[in-house]
Amino acid sequence: MLKTLYLTNFALIKKMEMDFFSGFNVLSGETGAGKSIIIGALRLLTGERAVKSVLRHGAKRCVITGVFKFKHKLCLNSVLDEKGIPYEEGELILRRTITENDSRNFVNNIPVPLYFLKELGELIIDVHGPDDNQILLKKSNQRELLDTFGNLAEETNECKVFFEKDSQLRQKLKVMQENIPSPDNIEILKHQLNEIKSSEISPEYYKETVQKHSVSANSQKILEISSRLTNMLRETQGSVADKLTETIKSLEELQRIDEKGASPFIERITVLSEEVNELTIDVERYAGNTHIDPPEFEKLCNRLENFVRIKRKYGGSVEEVMIFADSAKEKLYLAEHFSDKLDECQNKIDKNMVVFKKKAEELSSEREKIANKLAKKITAKLQFLGFNNCSFEVQLSKKELSQNGMDVVEFCFAPNAGQPLFPLTKIASSGEISRVMLAIKSILAKSDNTPVLIFDEIDSNIGGAIGGNVGKELFELGKKHQVFCITHLPQVAAGGKHHFGVSKKEKDGETFANIKLLDKKERLKELSRMLSGSEETKTAEKHAKELIKMAPK
Repeated sequence: MLKTLYLTNFALIKKMEMDFFSGFNVLSGETGAGKSIIIGALRLLTGERAVKSVLRHGAKRCVITGVFKFKHKLCLNSVLDEKGIPYEEGELILRRTITENDSRNFVNNIPVPLYFLKELGELIIDVHGPDDNQILLKKSNQRELLDTFGNLAEETNECKVFFEKDSQLRQKLKVMQENIPSPDNIEILKHQLNEIKSSEISPEYYKETVQKHSVSANSQKILEISSRLTNMLRETQGSVADKLTETIKSLEELQRIDEKGASPFIERITVLSEEVNELTIDVERYAGNTHIDPPEFEKLCNRLENFVRIKRKYGGSVEEVMIFADSAKEKLYLAEHFSDKLDECQNKIDKNMVVFKKKAEELSSEREKIANKLAKKITAKLQFLGFNNCSFEVQLSKKELSQNGMDVVEFCFAPNAGQPLFPLTKIASSGEISRVMLAIKSILAKSDNTPVLIFDEIDSNIGGAIGGNVGKELFELGKKHQVFCITHLPQVAAGGKHHFGVSKKEKDGETFANIKLLDKKERLKELSRMLSGSEETKTAEKHAKELIKMAPK
């Protein structure tokens, strides 16, 4: 639900902080008082493009912030996780900062693009007014409403699974057909594979060849370094061995003075001296095993040169050469077994399609069963809302298989007796569409997850008695959703759980709008005004008390 709305320099409002409540919230006021400000602010918070006129006259920036609280996380998690937006304890803060030149958007203080705000807004708020009937008018949404009413989520999901599998198999078949090598390409692939195979290249063999080549190419230097090491360790005057001998003599002298204290040193220097002797022997042995073999070195050079050529030709690295070879093998295998693979893939497509069609037909059958039930319920609701002699049908027609099955669902409506049924898109009156939406929302309230519903001009062209029924429906709808309704009808307003009055005043040559939660006395006064016009009368006050008394609790 919308818990708090903050507005700064928005339209006729300089600064406002308003708390809202669960259930059915009514907004009323005289014509031109600014009742649509709340809807305008929520439109912007849910992704509508901003225009300069939303800025209060003389202001350079306006800020709109909505704080929403949810008991359940709805389906917001995946949407918010995609943008890395924190979402804790069911609180969501939407904010827009608008200037003459640009607009900045935030969700829980994380900057987001406008399209994301719109995507998120569609999960939170449904606005139903003169320009907001597109949701109901779209055939895809009408199909979803029918499926929601019939609890067909499992069946529709099954169709989606088979549709996606069909798409994947057909894409696989297309790729196979595109990648089948021509006879010329087959010969080229065979030549390339033979060239790679005859080179004997492999990560291990390449590494071994590089190592051997390095040793052979630097054998003279290895001998020189080994000789120098031998001299440093033992052969020349001042070698490591000489220094150790001198060190041992000094420690033996120390041992004669303090045998106990110096003995550990003698043991350690002895081990060290032995290690130096062994190291010298190992270096000499290593040098002795290193020799220059010109024929062998030439072979290594030729092999390494061939490896470099193969790498350059088939990928740039040994690993990429191996990948190229594997790909070539797969293409050749596909070419040799293409007919079998093609038949195998086509068989999978055919088998999947058989089950897919069966699931779609079962879904279609279920839709046909529930379409009449939904139509009857909507008709009854519409009659309660003032369309005494209306007709409403849910019509199904067939189409090509898709992820949603094989049905086109269309809601058709005739507001008056003797009129032909027309699709909802042919109905001009926004008040009629709003009441149709109210009827549908009332029926689907338990399964509809949109938490905030807003109705504007829902009381267009209806009388007082029907207005009372509209108020009752909105009150019932408020048990499952947070409902806002801007109304001129006191019979509708009387059904509200919370009543907000909208007014405007002038001060120092400026006009200010004000929104206030009305207490019992103020509400009675407002309902009296709505009944009698601008004047307050005792008759209107008495009638207002009756409306409040008769209102749903």
